[in-house]
Amino acid sequence: MLRCLLPGILLIASACAWANPPEAPAVSQQPKEIQLQDPMPEQALLYLVRIAGDTETVTVSMDGAKVVIMPQNSYTAISVAPGDRRLAASTPAGQERITELKVQAGERRFFYLLAPFSQPSNNMMLFGLLGAILNQTVNRPVPVNGQRIWTESPESEAKGMMVGMSLALPD
Repeated sequence: MLRCLLPGILLIASACAWANPPEAPAVSQQPKEIQLQDPMPEQALLYLVRIAGDTETVTVSMDGAKVVIMPQNSYTAISVAPGDRRLAASTPAGQERITELKVQAGERRFFYLLAPFSQPSNNMMLFGLLGAILNQTVNRPVPVNGQRIWTESPESEAKGMMVGMSLALPD
């Protein structure tokens, strides 16, 4: 008799546990807000952001000197003296484009790095419906090796881009 009751009791106990699982702790779905810093006295602070989707590692230099290596989905902040500056980003293939900046003390500015992307071909012309499906699933624009362009951004847009990114520490 006990042999028959024990499996039944275990079955009922496990069903009760399944019906009333312990409550999981509440998790905030809000992204963590980026805390920006102010520039140091007599300096400017430049926030540099890598856009999502660009997979190349980029070496950032200021006035010809290496400042930081930025992997994909990262951002950094560099403090610079006022004056004319030359900001550049180079890829392992050596592609580099220089952005000329005039920086003033007390400024906090934001730049994101725009990568060149391949243009999808129009497979629909060649393969009809199959081409249209391929165009939607396979033939998306992808980053290609080439010069990256620093583009200035408003603070609010840059903060939005930085959510979920990692901080790349300057050298």
